[in-house]
Amino acid sequence: MVLKISAKQLIYIQIIYNCIAKFLITDIHFPSMINYITDIINVCLLYLVLRKNQGIIKGKVVEPLFLVVCLLLVSTISFLLDFTSPFLYLWSFRNIYRFFVFFYCCTQILVMEDYYRILDILEKIFIVNVVVCLYEYMVRGIKYDYLGGLFGNGTTGGNGPLNALMIIVSTYVIIEYVNKKKNMKEVLSIIVMCLFLSAVGELKFFYFEMIAIILFVLVFVTRNLKMLCFVLGICIAGAVSLHFYAILYPTNAGFLSLDFIQYYAMSNSYGSATDINRLSAIQMIHEKFFNGNIKRIWFGLGMGNGESAQYSFLTSWFYRLHGDSVKYNWFSHAFMYVETGYIGLTLYVSIFLMIFLKAFLHRKSSDLMQFTAIIALLSMVLLVYNQTMRLETMGYTMFLLLAFPFITMNCQGEIE
Repeated sequence: MVLKISAKQLIYIQIIYNCIAKFLITDIHFPSMINYITDIINVCLLYLVLRKNQGIIKGKVVEPLFLVVCLLLVSTISFLLDFTSPFLYLWSFRNIYRFFVFFYCCTQILVMEDYYRILDILEKIFIVNVVVCLYEYMVRGIKYDYLGGLFGNGTTGGNGPLNALMIIVSTYVIIEYVNKKKNMKEVLSIIVMCLFLSAVGELKFFYFEMIAIILFVLVFVTRNLKMLCFVLGICIAGAVSLHFYAILYPTNAGFLSLDFIQYYAMSNSYGSATDINRLSAIQMIHEKFFNGNIKRIWFGLGMGNGESAQYSFLTSWFYRLHGDSVKYNWFSHAFMYVETGYIGLTLYVSIFLMIFLKAFLHRKSSDLMQFTAIIALLSMVLLVYNQTMRLETMGYTMFLLLAFPFITMNCQGEIE
């Protein structure tokens, strides 16, 4: 008997699987090879979609896909000019464009109801994650960046996917609350859990993300009494969370001050004096490594020539020389600049900007448009903050959520 799985089921499987795969590896000790199951799912999904559509692309998803093709052409030409290993090119293709493949498949298969189902599933996964994190923090003594819950533990910066899940569920419940689809009790419960995880996991950046979410909703969505009461509730919960954070990490207690923000954004480094920072990354790479080379400044080293992997033949010469000390691969925007230069980085960011504008301009038509606008905005922030948008743990989920404006168009023809 052959088990038949539909394209839509594969999308659901991809999202759920990537929320637990790292936990299976780090905590249950499954082999790391299970990471590549996501690639098998993606290939099967693309095959089913192409077979169903017979090569026809539905809707105006062709607009962001055009930018994706331009990005691929730029990075390919750059690679050919500094030709190295075709294996590196293919490895980079897999790491970057797998998400755009998934994004395309979501626009062709999903309908609006699927988004509510998936977001409800993510909310439940988040609650389970809170329980796992609580156990690992209180019983196993896992703290700081190492606390990832279902996204795995023991890796520095491993709580990046956890942060992404937190901004997804918190944005979702807030948007549903202001649209009278969720009650105050449920929303505050989710926000309190997010603030708790941000405290025990030292995810101080989440406080800034929460402020950004609330400001967006207040300015562009609603300014009624109900929202004011909610903001007051969040302020109280936030004050308690900040107090708890100050007890756990007294040296970082003033992280909301302007002096700390400036230090954290521009001066702070990671592990050694040669490490780059989020906001200084492009300038540092430009001055220290590209050093006036016009080709590299505008087109980068070429696709694959900044890559790394656990296998030596998939690790580029540039990463061997500078990766361990500079850690440019910790930040998506820095990595894209290394491989594709200013032109490629601009095209890459433009994809997210286009999606943001598409959702923002039609935010009054749907609560999920409001949600997607915030997620698209925060996605651009995450490009600078960490490497979430390059990792399968939450990368697939983020790109699925970004596909919503084009799914709306396919289902209702709302976007013209």
